[in-house]
Amino acid sequence: MHLIEQFLQFEEDNNLFNLSIYGIKFWSAVRFNIYNSIYKLRYKTESNHPSLNKTSIIKKIYFKIAQVNNFISKNPMWFLRQKDILVLNHSRRVFNGKSYECIYTDELLKNLKWSYYVFEEPYYEKHFKKIETENIRYLDYVNFKAALKKIYFKLTKKYIFKEEQKKDIEKLINRINKEFDVSLNKEEITSIIQNYILSYKAAYDYYLKILNVVQPKVILEVVSYGRSRYIINEIAKIKGIKVIELQHGAMGKYHVAYNFFKKRNISTFPDYIFTFGEYWNNVTRFPIDDSRIIATGFPYYDKKTIEYKNENSIEEDKKIILFISQGAIGKSLSKFACELNKIIDKKNYRIIFKLHPSEYSRWKSEYLCLKESGIEVIDNNLKDIYYFLSKSYCQVGVSSTAIFEGLGFNLKTYIVKLPGYEYFEDLIRIGYVKLVDSAEAIVEDLNVASYNVDYDSGKFYRKNSLFNINNSIQSLID
Repeated sequence: MHLIEQFLQFEEDNNLFNLSIYGIKFWSAVRFNIYNSIYKLRYKTESNHPSLNKTSIIKKIYFKIAQVNNFISKNPMWFLRQKDILVLNHSRRVFNGKSYECIYTDELLKNLKWSYYVFEEPYYEKHFKKIETENIRYLDYVNFKAALKKIYFKLTKKYIFKEEQKKDIEKLINRINKEFDVSLNKEEITSIIQNYILSYKAAYDYYLKILNVVQPKVILEVVSYGRSRYIINEIAKIKGIKVIELQHGAMGKYHVAYNFFKKRNISTFPDYIFTFGEYWNNVTRFPIDDSRIIATGFPYYDKKTIEYKNENSIEEDKKIILFISQGAIGKSLSKFACELNKIIDKKNYRIIFKLHPSEYSRWKSEYLCLKESGIEVIDNNLKDIYYFLSKSYCQVGVSSTAIFEGLGFNLKTYIVKLPGYEYFEDLIRIGYVKLVDSAEAIVEDLNVASYNVDYDSGKFYRKNSLFNINNSIQSLID
């Protein structure tokens, strides 16, 4: 039994979704972090995204001071009006040559006929400058006010766990450790739960006030498993506001945020999911009714595939082997790339190693073999992933969504057998991609002259996405 199957069964058997502290059913909001903690211990992986917890106090204070201007110029609570749609975008923006854009919402907003606000979380306490997104507000002010309120709660012992509550949580952690044969840090897991309770109580009234004023008919969000999303989604359900999540990455049956043992009403989960294509609807065990899971497509993907295919790609003197990295397996994948670099025919091939944004600041200190290998490493967002996909002959990765996008460029695809490769088990089975466990296996396969895979990319990314999304929103607003 795979870990996620065991985890979903454990949730069901122990009735975890009904656990409540201070009137808050907290499990749906902490399960993602707890599962990932178990996963890291079981498979010895790194974190996908670096934490701000390791940042010095002085730097954190500097970040807050730098946000003061946003409190005034883009305050999410000042001078609000009623709007049809409230958009919660992705704060990790990509440079398009002129400005930084949210690839999941900006293309849609340019073609949206309804009035809207965009609310943006800081990306590691900062926002990308030089943007063209209209009607945008930053959530820095709400986060700051909520942080002050949390300090007050701690000083007055309000909503702080009592001994009996701590014992109940400790019993739960003991059951988890026994079931999964791991040693979760009890203080760390207790802190995750405590922090969510405090954050919920501290931020709830601010988000309620925003929704009371804006009164959106629909909320469009990216990444529904973030703290602010959990709280906003719960308020929206109470107020009867429909919440739609736009898919932003690989889902499938191994992404715990989207997989549940059975259909159930979860207050923190969106009401509708707009997926990239039918493939994702069929391989993910969403808790909502199937009629609320709609394959609409991905506007940015549509735009970029057309753009680069019209350029007929870019001729290279050597065939490019593109490695697509991720934080959790970056060290292992970088070693794999270095091994491959030693044995490939360098007259005909060269390697590009595309880092995930979470790896940009740390790869030089952590991926030592890569630093000294001579491999071209991409550690910035100056060119999007589609630029590199359009230049490449084949791609190598583990579970990144970009690999699915690479299939749209008809790239020969290798999945390295590292934790997370299970995301591609269906495509491995039918031969769309090839599972490899050594650099030698790639070299051997590269020598195969022909490469023809007959698949329908529309299964992964439905075409006419802008029309599909607008049409689906219209039906919900009506």
